[in-house]
Amino acid sequence: MDVLIPAGVGVIVVVGIAVLWRVFAPREPRQPSITEPATAPEDRITMYDRVGPDTIRVAVDQFYHRVLGDPRLSHYFAGVNMSRLHRHQALFIGQILGGPVHFQMHQLEAIHRRLRIDRDTYWAAAFHLIAVMSSVGASDDVRLHLFGALLDLEGRIVANPARAAV
Repeated sequence: MDVLIPAGVGVIVVVGIAVLWRVFAPREPRQPSITEPATAPEDRITMYDRVGPDTIRVAVDQFYHRVLGDPRLSHYFAGVNMSRLHRHQALFIGQILGGPVHFQMHQLEAIHRRLRIDRDTYWAAAFHLIAVMSSVGASDDVRLHLFGALLDLEGRIVANPARAAV
């Protein structure tokens, strides 16, 4: 059963989670941010290694199932090559979790700029992603890391983030 969160409640929840993330997020060892190379010493197992590419692909399938069923989000995907998008999203989530680097920030910004995504829309999609990561068994630290990356990415994806309502 998919749960839709009203937009106003979503922003309040996002702010609350953001505060909790900044206060309680693990500080050491620090995972690379999305803007840094996602490399690890040979003896260190990354979140990507723990979750695995197969689980990420399942999460991406569930994510797009939810997003395409959400009237706030589905129109963004009209006419989009979904198999290509699935592949790119899986690679991107893998990169966030410490897997191989496939994308640079300027690519991500350019792809989303034309969509004029607002803050409520961004966080609606983000909540779907966190929810499916939970449903595929991703641990709390993986979901918190992913949430931190989503916080970092908001300004690069949301149109006019400085003007977004808080």
